Amino acid sequence: MSIIDDLKRLERAGSETSTTSEKLRKAAKGMAEKILELVKDYPDDKDMGLGYYKKTYEVSYDRSKKPRSFLFNTSCDKDSYEIDALNGPVDKSEYLEYYDSSAFTGGGTTSVCVLTTAAALEFAKDIADGLLYVICENLEEYQAEVAKGLEAMEENLE
Repeated sequence: MSIIDDLKRLERAGSETSTTSEKLRKAAKGMAEKILELVKDYPDDKDMGLGYYKKTYEVSYDRSKKPRSFLFNTSCDKDSYEIDALNGPVDKSEYLEYYDSSAFTGGGTTSVCVLTTAAALEFAKDIADGLLYVICENLEEYQAEVAKGLEAMEENLE
């Protein structure tokens, strides 16, 4: 093999890796959005299983703020200036800002990081290892708690 052949091989492998990584990030974001749609009434910050949880922030859109939920797991990087959400931007053109008034950030504007391939890959592995089943179990358990609370309220109203 020559250096020229090695460089061509490296160029091809790099291009294929970039394409595959982008597809993985888009698939992870789509799956995260679907999960959030289906668990919209599940409480923020409550473990859905395997360390996954959702949190809702006021996100800036065209100079207005609207609530938007994000999906995290315990390995997502979260510091006072950026969050690494599983349904965050897939590339830099999707830049998002949100306002967080919690004690975590001390209040102020924070940005949502571009979803990393490493986070998307871990998410894909967790999906393959049964994450959706675990989320279903926890959601059904929560629904039973809510139904029990409703029953108690209805009994007291009669």
